[in-house]
Formats: sequence, structure tokens, C-alpha cells
Amino acid sequence: MGILYWLFIGLLVSSILLILVSIWYIYLGIQSSRKRQMLKMRRPKNKQKRRKLKKEILRLQKQKQRYMRSSFLLLLVSILLTMGAFYTRFYQQTSLSANDGEIIVQSYFLVDSIEKDIQGIQNGADPEKSQEKIRTMTALMVTYGNLPPSGSLTKERQQMLKKYYQGIRELGMNLNSQAARRLGDPKIVEDYLSDIKQLKQSQQKIFQTFKVNESALKQKK
Repeated sequence: MGILYWLFIGLLVSSILLILVSIWYIYLGIQSSRKRQMLKMRRPKNKQKRRKLKKEILRLQKQKQRYMRSSFLLLLVSILLTMGAFYTRFYQQTSLSANDGEIIVQSYFLVDSIEKDIQGIQNGADPEKSQEKIRTMTALMVTYGNLPPSGSLTKERQQMLKKYYQGIRELGMNLNSQAARRLGDPKIVEDYLSDIKQLKQSQQKIFQTFKVNESALKQKK
């Protein structure tokens, strides 16, 4: 469980505790009000006792106001903490985790590099020379594709990443097992380029959904 999850729990627990303390202050304020009402019903004949009673009534009035003011402030803070907690949860459910972000970025570069190598073979480059490099990159793609997406995401976004990870894993496995001579077959090369095109379409959906800045990635190529 990541930092955002524990931040969500911490904010939510803090909010609940503040609400409980706020309720306790309201209770104390009500008790002070009742005591004040009971004292106001008294009619002492002694002047000194009347003065003392008046001070006590005033003290209880101020005490009630203090409790109610504290209760209001605690409720306000608890509302802010609750909003912060649910915003944290929303962010966690809709944003890429560090691991998923790394997979998306690295696979973006790998797919692009593999596409260029295959296009090079299509344009007459020697498959034997490209094969070792392609196998190294596809082995990484298989590794990335075997990793599960973050469980904190919404089900819909998890499924989107699972489908993409499955795509890079299958492409990586298929390319990794190909003999160099088969990569020289124009039909096979065309099929792989078609698979890469579909994979890039999935990438675009992920970029749009998770607000990934593709322009920044292009500058790093």
C-alpha cells in the first residue's frame, strides 16, 4: 500500500476523531447551558450571593460560547480533512502509480525503437544485425507486461492497463522467439508493424485517460 493510501486513511481517521471531539464539546456546551438555566431560576436574598450567582451565570455563558465555538472550528477542520481524504482517494484511483508510470514510459520508448528497427528491416536492413537488439528490448517488454497494474485504480482503468500490458507482453514474446530469417519475410514484418500500430493506439488512450504529456516524452527520444 502506497503513501497516498495511508494519507487517505490518516486524513479520514483524523476527521472522524475531530467530529467526535466536536460532538463532545457540543455536549459540554449543552450541559453548561442547562446549569446556567437552573442557576437563573434561583432567587437568593443575600446581595453577596446574588453577585456570586451572577458571576457564575456569566461564566457558564462564556463557557458555553467557548465550547460551541471550538465545536464549530473542529467541524470545519474535519470537513476540510474529509474533502482532502476523498480527493486523495480520487487522485489515487485515477492517476498512474510510480510503477505503472515507469512501465508506460519505458514501453513507449521500447515500442517506438522496435518499430524503427522493424521498419529498417522492411527497408532492406540486415535482420541478423537487428535481431540481438530487438531481443533485448522485447525481453524487457515481456518483463513489464507480466507486472499487474496498481490495485488502487478504478476497475475500468485497471482493465485498460491490463489490456495494454498483455499487448506488450505478447508482442515481446512473439518477436523474441522469431528467427532472424523470418524477420526478413515482408509478410511477417507487415504483421508486426500492424500489431505495433494497434499497441500505439492503446498507448494514446492511456495518455488521454491519465493525462500523460506525450510531447515531453517525444523530446526525450
